Amino acid sequence: MGRTVRTKEGGHQSRAGTKVQCFITITSLFTNGGWATNPDVLQIVWKCDVVADCSCSIGISATTTAIVKALPPVLPLLPERRDQLTEALGARLAPLGASAVSIASLGEALTVLRPGPVAGNTLDRILTSGVLRIGTTLDYPPFSFTNADGQPDGFPDGIDAALARLLAESLDVRAEFVTTSWPTLMNDFAEGRFDIGMSGISRTLARARVAAFSTAYHSGGKTPIIRCSDRSRFDSLASIDREDVRAVVNPGGTNEAFTRSALTKASIRVFDDNTRIFAEIAEGRADVMLTDAIEVRLQTAKDPRLCAALPGRTLTFQEKGFLLPAEPDGAWLRYVDLWLALMQGNGTLDALFERYLDLR
Repeated sequence: MGRTVRTKEGGHQSRAGTKVQCFITITSLFTNGGWATNPDVLQIVWKCDVVADCSCSIGISATTTAIVKALPPVLPLLPERRDQLTEALGARLAPLGASAVSIASLGEALTVLRPGPVAGNTLDRILTSGVLRIGTTLDYPPFSFTNADGQPDGFPDGIDAALARLLAESLDVRAEFVTTSWPTLMNDFAEGRFDIGMSGISRTLARARVAAFSTAYHSGGKTPIIRCSDRSRFDSLASIDREDVRAVVNPGGTNEAFTRSALTKASIRVFDDNTRIFAEIAEGRADVMLTDAIEVRLQTAKDPRLCAALPGRTLTFQEKGFLLPAEPDGAWLRYVDLWLALMQGNGTLDALFERYLDLR
């Protein structure tokens, strides 16, 4: 792995008694403890007596390899061993022209060194950290939910949760589930809270502007779910979009976006709990919900009071995919796509859909 040092240019100032700051960025492969990133970018700042003493950057360049190799195991000890660190730096840097002040300042900076932003790709970070972070909403059967039969409270289950564990296994890393929500999904993604989103996420153009998607592993569309007693009342979208109809929708995702675009006359009520939203229809507090056909299939099988308003028909076309960072090298996306192709080819994907949609 190549190691580079960059010095910040500029800052022409008077030499006499002038204090200036020199900056360097060390890029390297760290493989110890919490420093497992590839590469991890660290910034070291130190002060030189005068501009001329910024030749200390030359000394750092000449010893970057040795410093980087030594940092991971010794960083936790540095605050308590500043004198030994300064002595060791002096032995290396003084012969290269660095002043005693510069060496002492660098030693002081190293004692407070902390990890900076990760500059490497996601796949490297996962492999070196040993952890795959999966963003999931846990409120969208059959893809992502909790408290399945025989599982402890909060255990992530569903098609995507099962796939996430298989993906982690293929990487020989640990799966760590990060709970997100439909309203906060893209913000959590942008903040880097997870490496991949796996929760029955629809591949949309809006999301694709800021993220990458795996190849699709399911296709379907939006369709209405209603009470079975209202089947004669609702047989088209026009019959649903009436002023006396009460629609209910979960917030923040493609369901809400489509509902607000498709219904201009019906009243729309946002219901926050996607795990209990279908009871609002079954128990008469709402009349209809526009949601994914696969969810309609599952919910109508679970509750005999609920029916599809348009059996076998969808109002949109959409695909499900896994949400990934859009990175220049595309290594993480290529890995996920290849792994997904293998899951499809060996029958694992079909078996999971069959398992979680088992209506017997």
